[in-house]
Amino acid sequence: MTYNLWETDSRNLIRSFQSEPEALAFVVDEAAERGANAIESWALMSQDDNGHVEGIAAGGELVARARRLVTA
Repeated sequence: MTYNLWETDSRNLIRSFQSEPEALAFVVDEAAERGANAIESWALMSQDDNGHVEGIAAGGELVARARRLVTA
């Protein structure tokens, strides 16, 4: 399973991760450094080995999920 952060406005891949916690930690770090508003257009998607893609969270929901799960 791969976890990909996407910039939804430009449809560019920001970065790929091997686990959701890794991706969420990156989101928390970026929100702290750049501000939550700077990453409002990001979305986290998972992709399994068969190529099935599933949305996990985007925008403010992504930031909230990241903060909740990383600081728990």
